[in-house]
Amino acid sequence: MAENILVVDDDDAIRNMLDGFLKLCGYKVDSAEGVDTALKLIESNDYDIMLIGINMPGIDGGSQGGIDLLRHVQSKSLSSGVLMMTGNPTVESTAEALKLGAFDYLHKPFSLGHLRLMIKRLLQNRNL
Repeated sequence: MAENILVVDDDDAIRNMLDGFLKLCGYKVDSAEGVDTALKLIESNDYDIMLIGINMPGIDGGSQGGIDLLRHVQSKSLSSGVLMMTGNPTVESTAEALKLGAFDYLHKPFSLGHLRLMIKRLLQNRNL
């Protein structure tokens, strides 16, 4: 059975590219342009993996909506593995994402080969 992946990013080009690539790799993919849409999808679907952009409007109007969404995933004890993505990495955001339970952190731009490897590692780690 194909794994379910949720892609959350406010950049249409990134989201559409990841959606198409992951579907070509055989995954079932849903996409959300922001935190609100992602929260609705999470309520009605189980995701094996979530790819979440950090820098997008948040729940409380902040600029790190991806961190807000990661907190929500962890507070609900969802079993999804989370890969965070950002084009503006900082030590603080990286440390916070990993502390909150993200599996790893991807710096944009990243290669699709690297993404495929990260997903494979995440899935192997979950199966241990």
